Amino acid sequence: IPDTGTPDINSTETKRFMIGPVIGAEFFFAKHFSFGGEFALKNYSAKTTRISNGNNPSPNREEKNNFFSTETGLLLRFYF
Repeated sequence: IPDTGTPDINSTETKRFMIGPVIGAEFFFAKHFSFGGEFALKNYSAKTTRISNGNNPSPNREEKNNFFSTETGLLLRFYF
């Protein structure tokens, strides 16, 4: 096997995007404190590109992923 002088180098690039509505409520139980919760339905989108150099026999690849996710949260806030 001849030595080409350059190693097989691959690069990977991932781009992500997320968007979705959130609804929530908050209850003030004191002048400076509140307790609340929220619910979110989010759409995630990701695209990963793998680029091979000329010495690597594997071709360039592109993967796309889309999925929905639900998230919940409880909040305890202090206001000045």
